[in-house]
Amino acid sequence: MAGKTFKWLTVALLLGTAPAAQANPGIWSWAAHRYGITAEDPQVSQPARDELLLPYWDAWLLRPPGTDVAGLRDPIDQPLPGPKPLPVLSDKAWIYISKAQQRLFLKDGETTVLSWPVSTARYSLSTPVGRFRIIEEVADPPYSGRHGYYKPHDPKNPLGSRWIGLNVGHFRTGVPIGIHGTNEPDKIGSAVSDGCIRLRNTDVELLFRLVKNGTPVVISNQ
Repeated sequence: MAGKTFKWLTVALLLGTAPAAQANPGIWSWAAHRYGITAEDPQVSQPARDELLLPYWDAWLLRPPGTDVAGLRDPIDQPLPGPKPLPVLSDKAWIYISKAQQRLFLKDGETTVLSWPVSTARYSLSTPVGRFRIIEEVADPPYSGRHGYYKPHDPKNPLGSRWIGLNVGHFRTGVPIGIHGTNEPDKIGSAVSDGCIRLRNTDVELLFRLVKNGTPVVISNQ
């Protein structure tokens, strides 16, 4: 409530009181053009002004002199940038994982193509160090382990949305080690896993599309 009051006071300072705003035909013509409402509309309440009009009032105030309603382009009209094309990787593509930096680097030869924060093991030895390779890729994996059993898409599934298995297991239990998504994205960037390498789901889904079985993976303490 305090936030809305502050917004309204700010608007009052910029544009005057509600009657003054109603007396400004330009901004209400714009409102009618954008939302199909008018100053006389009984449904145009203070909350409506806060939620609908406030984001555009700065643009109105900064509009080029002489710009009419039809010529205005507010932020909602701006086209969104199209998706960037996926990188094209050569046979020299590989993954480097730094436990010190808590970061994964997708590389093509010596060039870093993409990089994301990760979470490796809370006990460093549980995330193995060395040279490995991808041997398995599973979209929407189920989870079965010491945390229980979770079906694909279950919000409690600790594997998240993708599993990229490596040819190595936990040094003590032999449980497969892999790169996977997470149900705890807020912990990415900290060493908190049981041994695997966690990525945010959006990041692991992109990685999943770019790598393949046999892609080398190097995990380092550095």
